[in-house]
Order: sequence, then structure tokens, then C-alpha cells
Amino acid sequence: MKFQFKLERLLGFIRLKETMKKMEIASVNKKIAFLEHRISLSHSSLRKILEKCYEGNSQDYEYYHTNQVALDAGQLKKLNEAVVVCKREKEDKVQELNRLMMRRKGLESLREKRWQEHRKVVSKKAQKDLDEAFQLTEQAKQR
Repeated sequence: MKFQFKLERLLGFIRLKETMKKMEIASVNKKIAFLEHRISLSHSSLRKILEKCYEGNSQDYEYYHTNQVALDAGQLKKLNEAVVVCKREKEDKVQELNRLMMRRKGLESLREKRWQEHRKVVSKKAQKDLDEAFQLTEQAKQR
């Protein structure tokens, strides 16, 4: 008698979804890292511009530097907002991954219980067959 778990396809599907969710989280992590790198570049650019303005060597470009500072500050604000959105998205995906993992573990636990039950039934059947064979041989000896 072969063991067959009826929810095996569902278990496989949940494993697939779990893998996909992990890949999505990795993608969001890469996006966050990219945005944080862009933020650090914007900070360094802003710092350089402010240092040039503070030195006072470039009065000819004062208007340009002022506009550049405003643009960089706006870009920093947008990048920070994008990071916040990505982190919220990551939290949602992690929660869904945790839910999928709990579901998978529950199904695997159920599968293991069913496997144990199946082994008990098979061993009882085997023992019954041995007992019947023994009884037949005992009856044959008595005749």
C-alpha cells in the first residue's frame, strides 16, 4: 500500500509561493539599497555644493548653486519617501512570507502525522498477515 498525501499539490504550491515571496523581498531589499545609495550620493553632492558656497570662491555660480541645493533637497525628500514606501512594502511581504511559512509547516506536520498513521496501518497489516501465516502452519502441523 503506497502512501499518498492528498494535500501534496497544495503543499507544493505553498512552497512555490514562499520561494516567490522570498525573491520579491530580495528585490525590494535591492531597491532599498539602491535608493539609500542614491541618498548618500545626493548628500555628498549637496555637501560639496555647500562647501563651495561657504568658501566663497564661486560667486559667479551662486545662483546655480542655490538652485542645485534646492533641487538636491527636493530629490532627497523624494528618495526618503520612496525608501519609506519600500520599507513598508517589505514589511508587508515579510508578514505574508511568515504566514505562508506557518501554513507550510502546518501542512508538513499534518503530512508527517498521516505518514505515521500510514506506517502503523501497514505494520498492523503485515503483523496480521504473519499471524495468519503462523496459524495456517500450526493448523497444518496438527493435521
